[in-house]
Amino acid sequence: MRVVYFLLFLTVGISACDNESSTAKSAAKDNSTNEDNNERFDSLDYFDEQIRKNPKDIDLYFAKAKHLAARLNYNDAISALDKGVTIDSANAELYAFRSDLHYKMKQIEKSMSDVETALDLDETNIRANRRAAWIYYILQDYENTFKYVNKVLAEDENDAESYLIKGMAYKEQEKLNLSISSFRTAVEQDNDYYDAWIQLGLLHGLAEHEHTPFYYDNAIRVDSTKYEAHYNKAYYLQESLGEYREAIKSYDAILRHNPNFYNAYFNKGYIYLEYLDVYDSAQMMFTRVTEINPSSYKSYLHRGIAFERQGDLQRAIEDINKALKMKPDYDAAALAKSRVAGQL
Repeated sequence: MRVVYFLLFLTVGISACDNESSTAKSAAKDNSTNEDNNERFDSLDYFDEQIRKNPKDIDLYFAKAKHLAARLNYNDAISALDKGVTIDSANAELYAFRSDLHYKMKQIEKSMSDVETALDLDETNIRANRRAAWIYYILQDYENTFKYVNKVLAEDENDAESYLIKGMAYKEQEKLNLSISSFRTAVEQDNDYYDAWIQLGLLHGLAEHEHTPFYYDNAIRVDSTKYEAHYNKAYYLQESLGEYREAIKSYDAILRHNPNFYNAYFNKGYIYLEYLDVYDSAQMMFTRVTEINPSSYKSYLHRGIAFERQGDLQRAIEDINKALKMKPDYDAAALAKSRVAGQL
């Protein structure tokens, strides 16, 4: 049985507005010694109050949208930018930022429409060109992906995200050496680029390269609370290096932050069952999976096998039957049932 490898679905973060509101900056400075005012400055009410006082200040609409987007309130952030557009319809950055938000909401047509408007107003706009590159990437139009990435790099040759995009496009085209080179350039430009470190780990893991854990360790250094790096590192240690105790440590690192991540329990159970022969611990892990995800027929089968290896054939057959009830065409469970039934 091969444990399913975690697939990273890359989500592109929204870049913050390049220019903060000058009004907001002044307010922050004026209130820097007043805790109550600082809390007020960080609230939505603050931006609404300032907009009422300065309804033509575009920077305030940017700041409010940024504030809302940081809290994942994309609809209201878009509404704030909509109001900004009514004041300054020739502001390319307004459209580019709104495109980012539509992209976050998977509204690709709206995102592309805003990109086109932004680039009509300013063909060098970095945010809009970068977003266009991502859109063409998900549309699998790699020629245009590179076209718009190169437009960004013409303006800023150190833009780490552009190298990430190039790496992803090369990866989809199976040009893995170019992909790795691009991801390496991304982390050279930004040593704390989590997504690029993850991609380097994935590609080196495919080749079973000895440095694979190094790349995941760097991702963990950047953000130890995310589970992708821990999970992928654990799987590599488990399947490629046979370092089972170290793999368990990585799964435990996930569970400290997310105790309901049942795939980590399942993989720990599998290690205890198949590699370490610690059947009590295997049973505990598979039981934990069924508590979190009662529909996990694989967990019932593997707990049944753990019971079988301990000689508790009655409990083994009960678990195997549960697995078959959930998935009648489960061949592995059918074979296990035949084997256990022959011992009863």
